Amino acid sequence: MTYTQTERTEIKRNAKKVANLLGENFSDIEKEAQDMQTDHFKEYADDGQKRLVDALQKNNFSLAQLKGTKEDTRPEPLLTEGSNKEENNNASH
Repeated sequence: MTYTQTERTEIKRNAKKVANLLGENFSDIEKEAQDMQTDHFKEYADDGQKRLVDALQKNNFSLAQLKGTKEDTRPEPLLTEGSNKEENNNASH
């Protein structure tokens, strides 16, 4: 279910009132809620990683292809001792 921020605040306020009436520590309830939220994020990330790997495998994609593509598109400078001296002379003129 999707909640607005106002609804979340009101629900939390009501839960805090109930916890106080029951003599329970609301901080423990908040920590439990944060742990549940963290678990949810972790499950999402784990599932998302699996879906990404499945999609990449389905398209026959490999890390070697990515590395090859990056190296192929990046020009490598050709530096020789003579060319460095020539560039330095041109820059100083």
